[in-house]
Amino acid sequence: VNKLKELVDGLHAQRSEDARKRRVEVQHLAEIQELRRKVVHTFLGYHSRFEDDRNRWNTILEGGEFWLKQPVTPYRSFRRCEIQKGSRILKGVDAMIRDSASM
Repeated sequence: VNKLKELVDGLHAQRSEDARKRRVEVQHLAEIQELRRKVVHTFLGYHSRFEDDRNRWNTILEGGEFWLKQPVTPYRSFRRCEIQKGSRILKGVDAMIRDSASM
């Protein structure tokens, strides 16, 4: 009987630990998603108000590893070298600053 009680207690403790791990993981995923939302919101704010501070752009664009694909539009100015396969590809901070200036 004591052995069964110990087994039940062990299973209950393991179950509680598994539930705690799941809650921590869900909370972690929610925090990551909230951070991503904030970065996108900041990106759109910088883009819409012509932010020309390279340091701010570098903070949210991970340095030079960022690229953005947009359609080619006749009413915005852009460099011809940005066109690839019928789309505009903006690479890096300088391209984003130029693009926000053409808004």
